[in-house]
Amino acid sequence: MTGSLAELYAAVTPCALGYAQVARYITQHYPRLPNNPYQTWIDTYASEEFQHAAQETVDFLTALCKPLNPSQLAEIQQIFTTATRMEIAFWQMGLDLA
Repeated sequence: MTGSLAELYAAVTPCALGYAQVARYITQHYPRLPNNPYQTWIDTYASEEFQHAAQETVDFLTALCKPLNPSQLAEIQQIFTTATRMEIAFWQMGLDLA
């Protein structure tokens, strides 16, 4: 395995943020449906615990980036951007099938 801890967090943070944001949006904008097969997923990722964990992930990535030089930060940004695009494509795939 190669890469730094900051690179690892840059790759996984968009997933944590995406799940947290989607679940929170669902709970804020849609009624809870009886027998929803996805309710456990929604409850898990909308929970205060996961919302807090997602924010801690962001905070930790931010702290990891503080000592980095501009070249290293550019690499972290590229990784984060690529991971974010992949997350968007993941969600879009589901929307396209709906």
